[in-house]
Amino acid sequence: MALPKSKSAGSGETDERKIKAQRYERTKICPDCGTNMKYMFGEQFKCPKCGRTELSDFGRVKEFLEKAGPQPAIIISDETGVSLEYVNMLLRQGRIEIPDGSDTYIKCQKCGTDIRYGRYCPDCMLKIAKSVNGVMWMEDVGEKPTHRGGEEMRYLDKMKKKR
Repeated sequence: MALPKSKSAGSGETDERKIKAQRYERTKICPDCGTNMKYMFGEQFKCPKCGRTELSDFGRVKEFLEKAGPQPAIIISDETGVSLEYVNMLLRQGRIEIPDGSDTYIKCQKCGTDIRYGRYCPDCMLKIAKSVNGVMWMEDVGEKPTHRGGEEMRYLDKMKKKR
């Protein structure tokens, strides 16, 4: 299976907003009667008025891949009616993946190496995790209050002298 690279740079802020809106899609308008459809389960929506059922964008992609097997992102987009950017977003989220042995993969957003799904390769993710751990020091982490009353103020110097 050959899937295209992730969405090209400079596609615009409005495309990003559309993708984020699709991610949280939980309302649909019934094409038959115009009523708001209700989310049922398993990426399905049902119209309370006429009973029509529809799949969410992810549900359509999932159903298509289950029937057709691995397909290029452009074919998935054409056959399901979802945008190519949405298919790439599903790859980046790890909700769908490119099988091993494919001709084309998506690229790690940090180093550009081929990956099957997600945003970063394992090496870059390890580096990112180490850099985050290096930034956080125990002195920077505070203690949550227990909301018990009657205790006096403590100072680190006093506590060290008592030991």
